[in-house]
Amino acid sequence: MKYLVFLIAIVIKPAFSINDLEGKALICSYGKNLTNHEIYLFYKNSYASKYLFLENHNFKIRTNEKRKYYLSKNDLTLKPFKINLEHLTVFDMEFNKTIGKCKIVDNHKIADNFMINHKIKSQNKYNNLIRKNSV
Repeated sequence: MKYLVFLIAIVIKPAFSINDLEGKALICSYGKNLTNHEIYLFYKNSYASKYLFLENHNFKIRTNEKRKYYLSKNDLTLKPFKINLEHLTVFDMEFNKTIGKCKIVDNHKIADNFMINHKIKSQNKYNNLIRKNSV
């Protein structure tokens, strides 16, 4: 009987739990063409986000301080955003609209590498735009 209860508990476990998110990351895309990106790195009870910031014509990756996240059966809340766990869509609670889409990755390194590549591509695109406008 104990084994049956254990097996049932495993089968009905929710898709995400706090333990499942630890060590994982979300890569979220925002904007009209989903070309702006932010990553969310999950720790035991908190997360940190990283995003691109333009300073003196150079893109830098900024990291926000760790914050607490809230997990329910259907949503992951990273204030002011609520992420639907089934579709991984990002809903902005301040402006009451869907603003982006995410994908979950297995570890922080994958997300960090994504941001580094995004930074390089963004810097190259920016540099080319500056060159064209200075001619």
